[in-house]
Amino acid sequence: MRVFISFSHDDKDVAARLEEALRRRNVETWSALDLLPGENWMSALDKASASADGFIFLLGNQASQDPDMLGEWRKVLRNDSESKKALIPIVYSKEPLARGVPAFLRNRQLLRTLNFDELVDRIIHLLQHPAETRDHRRDEEGKLDWTHRLEELKEFAFELKDNDNPPETGPTYL
Repeated sequence: MRVFISFSHDDKDVAARLEEALRRRNVETWSALDLLPGENWMSALDKASASADGFIFLLGNQASQDPDMLGEWRKVLRNDSESKKALIPIVYSKEPLARGVPAFLRNRQLLRTLNFDELVDRIIHLLQHPAETRDHRRDEEGKLDWTHRLEELKEFAFELKDNDNPPETGPTYL
């Protein structure tokens, strides 16, 4: 099993500790910590994310503000277009996220804990059961919202069509 770990510079120590713990549990990991001097970051990122069986996102307060993180997340999502791999968002802090969970992870089970051993156990379980990373309640809410928005768009289109073909009566004067 191979996992890709995405983190901002502020979460580097947690990422290193997580890599070490997962490797001890026979899980191959890759993160920016594994870049060799002079290695092309984008090429290595693309290769590592394409071969990953799952993805871990350490969501410290700086993650969603970091342009490098946003680029990394786009690469990861491109390599998981069918959303069948485990996407595991983690908040390893007692502080609330300043910007909340990124939109592409809102339908995923968020792991929030300061118990490191429990976190590693939960990650291993989710990597083995990727469907459990999805928050099915949020999936259903999203489908209902999508259906509602589609209906609104249809109604709007019909109103536009009706306004393009006004009834053939003359103007009314008082």
